[in-house]
Amino acid sequence: MEQGDLLIVGNHTPHTVKKVPDGTLVVSIEIRQAAFSFNDLDLIRNQRGLTSIIFSLLADESYGEGRYGYYQSSNDRVIPLIIDDIVKEYYTGGQLSDQLVRLDLLEVFTRLTMMVDQRPNEVDQNQEKQAGTNLMAVLLYIEKNYATVTLRELAQEFSFNPNYLSELLKKQTGMTFIKLVKLQRVNVAAKYLIYTTASIDEIAQKVGYENPSYFYKVFRQILGKSPSQYRKENQV
Repeated sequence: MEQGDLLIVGNHTPHTVKKVPDGTLVVSIEIRQAAFSFNDLDLIRNQRGLTSIIFSLLADESYGEGRYGYYQSSNDRVIPLIIDDIVKEYYTGGQLSDQLVRLDLLEVFTRLTMMVDQRPNEVDQNQEKQAGTNLMAVLLYIEKNYATVTLRELAQEFSFNPNYLSELLKKQTGMTFIKLVKLQRVNVAAKYLIYTTASIDEIAQKVGYENPSYFYKVFRQILGKSPSQYRKENQV
C-alpha cells in the first residue's frame, strides 16, 4: 500500500499490520454492527463488491471471510481529508461525534463507488447492477415496513417464492430475513433511545416487539449492550 491507500476488510477476515517506517501513520477503523441503514447502502448499490463488504461488517457470521477491497485514494484527494476528520472527531469526542463519523464514513464509501464507476469496464456489469438494484429494493421495503413485514408478504410484493427469496437474501447479504428485520428494528430503536425520552417498553412496541424482554435480548445480541446502557452512553 502507498500513502493515502485504503484497504476495506470484511468481517472475520484475519489480517495484520506489519511494522511500518518511522513517521508513518496507519489508521485502523472498526465499523460496528448496525452502523448503517439499508437506505445508506442504497447509495453504493452499483458497486457490489463494496456493498458485499459492508454487508459482511453487519453480519455476525463468516460471510465476510476473505472479502476485501483495495482502493487508491490518490484518485480522490478529498478522501484523505475525510479520514483526517474522522480521526479528529473520534478523539475530540464531541456531543454528535458518532453521527459525524458515520456521515464521514458514508461519504468515503460513496466516493469510492464513484471512483470504481469511472474505471473502464472489464466485464459486462449490467446484470450485476440490475441484481444489486433488485436486492436493494427488497431491503428498502424491509427498512420501511420493519415493524410488521413477514417473509410471505415480502415475497408477494416482489413476486418471489418465499423459499427462493430467503435463500437469495442469505446468499447476497450473509444474513437471514429474520436477522435483517432484527437489524433494522434495532437500528430504529437505537435512534429512539438517543433522540427521544420514550420508555424502553414503548420503543420496543414501536419497532415491532410486543414482548419487551425479547427486545432486550435482540438489542444486546446486535449492539452488545442493553437498551438502557446504550441510551446512557449515547443520548444527546
